[in-house]
Amino acid sequence: MVTSKKVLSVFLASPGDLIDERRHARDAAEEWNAVNSDRTGWIIDLLGWEDTLPQSGRPQEIINTEIRRSLLFIGMMNRAWGSPTGNGFTSGFHEEFELASSLQRENGRPEIALFFKELGAVADPGEQLRRVIEFREEVFASKKFFVKQLSYDLAIWKDEFRKVFHKLVFNYIDQLDVIKEDDEETGDAAEKPSIDAKGRDGDLIRGKMASLKIVSDILLEADNDYEVDPISVIRLRLIASSWRRPGMNEAYLGTHDANLMYRNGSDTELRETERFGLMESGLFHYSSQNAPLWKWVSNTDKNLSSIRILALYSSDDAIRISALKILSRCEIQFGGLEKDFKQEFPEAKTPVKNAMLQYIGEQGSDDLVQLALKEFEKSDYATVSTASSAIIAAYRRVSLEESIKFVLEKNVALSLAAAPDELAGAAANLPIRSLESGLTHRDAGMRAFALAALNRRGQLTVAKRQELLNDPSAVVRAAAVKAALDANEAISLDECEKIVVRTVKGLSGDTLQGTEELETLRADILSSESDIQLSEIAEELYQPAENAYAVLLTRHWKSRAEKARRNVRDRFKSHFDNIREEYVNKYGEILGTKLFPENTSLIYEYRASKMVRSVLDVIAVLGDSRDLESFRISLLDKYTTLKPEDLRFFEKYGEIEDLDLLSSANRISGGSLLNSKMSLPNTALAKSILRIGKGDLAAIFDRDISSEIRRSVAVHASKASVLGASDKEILNWLNDKDDELRRIFAIRVAQSCTKRRVRSLLAAHHEQSYVFYNVTHWLDLAASMPASTVARVTAQALKEVA
Repeated sequence: MVTSKKVLSVFLASPGDLIDERRHARDAAEEWNAVNSDRTGWIIDLLGWEDTLPQSGRPQEIINTEIRRSLLFIGMMNRAWGSPTGNGFTSGFHEEFELASSLQRENGRPEIALFFKELGAVADPGEQLRRVIEFREEVFASKKFFVKQLSYDLAIWKDEFRKVFHKLVFNYIDQLDVIKEDDEETGDAAEKPSIDAKGRDGDLIRGKMASLKIVSDILLEADNDYEVDPISVIRLRLIASSWRRPGMNEAYLGTHDANLMYRNGSDTELRETERFGLMESGLFHYSSQNAPLWKWVSNTDKNLSSIRILALYSSDDAIRISALKILSRCEIQFGGLEKDFKQEFPEAKTPVKNAMLQYIGEQGSDDLVQLALKEFEKSDYATVSTASSAIIAAYRRVSLEESIKFVLEKNVALSLAAAPDELAGAAANLPIRSLESGLTHRDAGMRAFALAALNRRGQLTVAKRQELLNDPSAVVRAAAVKAALDANEAISLDECEKIVVRTVKGLSGDTLQGTEELETLRADILSSESDIQLSEIAEELYQPAENAYAVLLTRHWKSRAEKARRNVRDRFKSHFDNIREEYVNKYGEILGTKLFPENTSLIYEYRASKMVRSVLDVIAVLGDSRDLESFRISLLDKYTTLKPEDLRFFEKYGEIEDLDLLSSANRISGGSLLNSKMSLPNTALAKSILRIGKGDLAAIFDRDISSEIRRSVAVHASKASVLGASDKEILNWLNDKDDELRRIFAIRVAQSCTKRRVRSLLAAHHEQSYVFYNVTHWLDLAASMPASTVARVTAQALKEVA
């Protein structure tokens, strides 16, 4: 069978230093499809080397096959040129561009667009960058292609690329007069089971004709265009779209028409074929969640049997993917159709196969998990990641131990999404051989996990520990140092720093790796020092003075607390003044002044902030309400980073007014833009905000809190908090300018409120002058489906958001 949309094949070419940019390019294509595919009748099929490897044959030639069938060639370059392909070309990108250029000269296609990132000042470009610069100058001078320079900053680049790419696509599809029909589907598809192949073909056709007659009679009664009922016109479109034929621009009802039918149409007047068409429209738009679906599912298919068939046999991949997602969220098994699932899986196109794998991970039976295992063993680049994720998720449904064992033994670099204490508990039951295999895992986090687990169980040999002290990752080296300290091996601070901290060369210059890991080890090493030694270290100007000060303060909190509070209030000015005075007394006025740094801001601002932070670390654990003001003042400083321990302090002593401060406080650490880390995730901050605000969403949202934190608060608020809000407050949140917050709140309302209240809120929302379709989508779920289904679907949706 033939799909009803015209396909714009786009090939994405770039050397290997643009991984994030390639991901954002794919996001831009998906966004264009979601927003514009319905109204233009075109869909972008973005391909790159990720979609072609591995297969038999020369890898670059396999990629070239995709270029030959592309209508648009997008080339992206930064500073890398690439390596020879084995066919006379200096890089894969070079071969791809030359092929695209040759095809354009011969056939007029593909169109070529090239994007370069800003380079900035270049002193010594090196061979790779020299080739890029030469190519760049050549194509700019030739004026044969569309060439654009974009920002070096990834966030700005992403926005610039999206705008230019979308405009390029619009301009190009306007020029195309002839399209290729999709010939991938063959006549044997007609032999597959389908909704229409269940003995109802004649009934469905007669149903369509009957519906068409009803609508045409209504339209004929109108004396002029102004008297025509919009709903009748939409019904006409709906019926017409059910006869899908090659080349049709609109295979499904658009989101605007679908929402009008939902709000204003009487479903009692609709025939079965129309309701089924509306359900398909909801499925087609399911990824954007902006078209009603659940009312039509409830009216047409209460047990979701047709959704299962559509998931396996719809001719539209978008429908299949959405149907699989719904079955997963509703926790529906394929039952008697599981055999069909197995038959369809091997030949499914990559997007559908990945959706089937995701279903297997979330809901698949043991037999279906075997499909995922076989797919994983094939090492197909396009599916191996999804297959491994599916296996981990499926094993996780059995036990955490099984999923960890798979990750360790199969060398899978994926997050297990488990708390540290859960992982530690599971590690205690894992086979030693599994943990030993984890020591050579490609993911540094898993190597460190295996190392720590073996150490706790007394199975880490001295030889292996010594070997891991030279691991490429600072995380693993730090874990090896920790294991050595646990074994009472003497390691000084200087030795620890030499082991953990290394300079790493990169395209944008050298960066220090391991500074964060070193920070966590200092306290362990210093804790064995005497008070005298610690006092001497604490009087130094630089690290680890703050660590020594914190160890001393923890040991003698009662006797040293007041002085520490004074130091925080004056930001350690007196402390550093005394050190400066000691320099003068020891070395004389001239030499002592010179030895003290000329850049006093380095000491009185930056180093002072580190000393303040060391006191806050102790106060967070041992302090009381008297220290609240110190925290408030300190967190206003740009150098002071908010930590999880601070949140626990504010949960005990903080007030609603502190929410603005916590939301705006610095949460980035790591020392540079290229090597920064988020020290405190949104989830932790949101949960603390809810505790401090006592779950009062109206009071919390009345504070000056960023959009991203508001979203996380909405996700983690209790059902009681949602139920406690007034209808007016809820409607206000459902109309928020932040689209994602609206969606999250609609999910929470659907999850928390009674069916009666949801229907009342939905009616009130529809009485507004402006209606948000994603709100309708989720409130429709709660208004139309059984409570058990609502609970499952909303729980899964919130899990994905969180």
